[in-house]
Amino acid sequence: MSTATIDKKLLKNLNLLYVEDDETVRADLTSLLSKFFGTVYSAKNGEEGLLLYKKNQKNIDVIIADINMPVMTGIDMLKKVREFDKEVPAIFATAYSDKEFLVDAIKLKVFEYMIKPLDIRNLMVCLNEIAKNRYNDFLIKQQNKELKKYKDIIYNNDIVIKTDKQMNITFVNELFCKITGFDEKELLGQELSSLKHKDTDKNLYKKSIAVF
Repeated sequence: MSTATIDKKLLKNLNLLYVEDDETVRADLTSLLSKFFGTVYSAKNGEEGLLLYKKNQKNIDVIIADINMPVMTGIDMLKKVREFDKEVPAIFATAYSDKEFLVDAIKLKVFEYMIKPLDIRNLMVCLNEIAKNRYNDFLIKQQNKELKKYKDIIYNNDIVIKTDKQMNITFVNELFCKITGFDEKELLGQELSSLKHKDTDKNLYKKSIAVF
């Protein structure tokens, strides 16, 4: 299997739940997936898979499940999971291409729907895409944290005033009020020009509006 487009480092950060009733298929694929991913939990039916997911929810990033299984189907298992987790990516595998299953898969926001026997290459590419999406989400969250820190530093150490497109004041920070002596309620909704010094040319504010 060529892994030219597979990022092994990203895959190692993923933990999987694999649910399959065929013991041989389950053992073989679990063994293979364990070489590429962090932890691979395996279950023989939907009921067992649901219990495993509830127990290890914080540590499971992707669900791979057969649809047709005894005790509880993959569809029913994911319906139960969606009652308390709307986001975890799920991949369905089935020996059938019944449209009814496809409709259910769409309703349950299934990431991918694959016909058995599984094409391992396609499965790995699909999981790699999930890993990339997860990593990108992580980067965005980190960037937002950094932006918040930067914003907090500015708000706590500099005077800050915001206006709308008409140059009406929409926000002033605490430091601005402390230094200027104004109360926030006095300023919100007022034109920025109301703060101008008597010696400041009014045209300066008009030009600012035009540029804005």
